[in-house]
This record gives sequence, C-alpha cells and structure tokens, in this order.
Amino acid sequence: MKILKITLVCTVLYLTYLLTVGTFISFYFPEVFETEGFSSNVRDIREELTLGDTGALLSMFFFAALAEEFLYRWFPLIVFIIIIALLQKSRVYSVKVSRWIFYLPCIMTSIIFGLNHGNAMNIIIQGVGGLFYSVIIIEMILYQKKEGDGRFSVMIESTYYGTIISTVSHATVNCCLALLVIMLM
Repeated sequence: MKILKITLVCTVLYLTYLLTVGTFISFYFPEVFETEGFSSNVRDIREELTLGDTGALLSMFFFAALAEEFLYRWFPLIVFIIIIALLQKSRVYSVKVSRWIFYLPCIMTSIIFGLNHGNAMNIIIQGVGGLFYSVIIIEMILYQKKEGDGRFSVMIESTYYGTIISTVSHATVNCCLALLVIMLM
C-alpha cells in the first residue's frame, strides 16, 4: 500500500510540475516549444495523435516509457547495486547503504535522460521527471529491503518491480499529456 501511495503522489506531483513549468515556459519563453530538439514539440505530438493508429498511441504511451525506464533507471541502478555488493563482499571498502546513496546514479542518469530528449532545457522537464520515477524505484528497493532480509537478490527483484511500477506511472503521465494536447487542439 505504501508503494501505491508513493506512486500516486509521484505521478500527481510530476504532472503538476509539468503543467506549472510548461505554463511558465510558454508565457516567458514561447519560442522554446518550437525549438528544434525540444522533445515536447506540440506539432509532432499532434501529428502522432491525428494518425488514429492504436499501435502508434500504445507505442508512444507505454513502450517508450518502458524502454526509458529500463534504460535510464533500472539498468543504472542494477549496475550501482552490483558495485555496492561487490565492494561489501570484498571488504576492501565498507559501504553503508543509506537511502540517499541510491540517488547518485539517478541524478546522473536524469541529466543524461533530459539531454537525450533534445537540448539542455529538457533537463528541467524530463530530467526532473526521471527523478520522480527514480523515487518510486528507490522506495520499492528500500521497502523490500526492510521487509525482507536485505539480500542482494531481494534488491535486484525489487528494482525490477519498481521499474514496472514507474513505467505505469510514466505511461500515465504520457497519456495525460497527450490528452491535454488533444483537448487544446
């Protein structure tokens, strides 16, 4: 139940954040939305949505979110968890696994996530969104670690489930934004 609440809060907060930042940018920097390389170019979204192709819509909402979550959140966290586990096992360096240490790879990949969506302005929009989705995964890891015995396999498994949950959140945000664009057309 805690994970569901966190997912709902992250989804609502990110949608609110997007609407606030989007409104601010559209009033003060309207040329940004028309800039080449800006991923939220409304013309491209309108063209996709007017196709009426269910496969294109499903791809835009879910499969893109799934690919991004696995590439930008799941994979870096798995690599990070493996590094921590190897360091602890080798006893060369004792790593105290705290809540905040998981945010290190998430911040780095969120910046890359924003840049890969186009230009530096996307860090403010998609990069911050990546952090919201990372919170869902990290909370799932910490919840399962607390409930379980803290084994490496539990952390890997909870990262996988957290990624699936964050993908649903990501796809929901994509869908809500597309519906907003349809309503504003």
